[in-house]
Amino acid sequence: MILVLGGTSETHGLCRYLKDSNESYILTVATDYGEKQFKEFKENLCAKRLNKEDMKNLIALENIRLIVDLTHPYAFEVSKNAIGAANETQTKYIRYERDESDTSSLDVQTTDTHEEAAEIAK
Repeated sequence: MILVLGGTSETHGLCRYLKDSNESYILTVATDYGEKQFKEFKENLCAKRLNKEDMKNLIALENIRLIVDLTHPYAFEVSKNAIGAANETQTKYIRYERDESDTSSLDVQTTDTHEEAAEIAK
């Protein structure tokens, strides 16, 4: 069984692949919004915030062999919990991180403060 920690657009692609491959998986999301976004996977969906102990229990209960972390880059706590649960249960953990956007071809202005950005926007 694979545990997919979802929330990003990449979650759809992975879950479709797993479903088409007849691979057993559980998709977790933390919010009601996430539950709505991934309703096509409702038979495999767990819409609940999981702490480290919850994840460890799920790993044991569902015989999870792999955790794939596709959460948002700012979802530090869930990734920290997943890494801890993976380490403590000796479960393989993979985190997908997007490449940084290449903005070199765009007219992009950077600022050091929100106030400076607001002034430029005016």
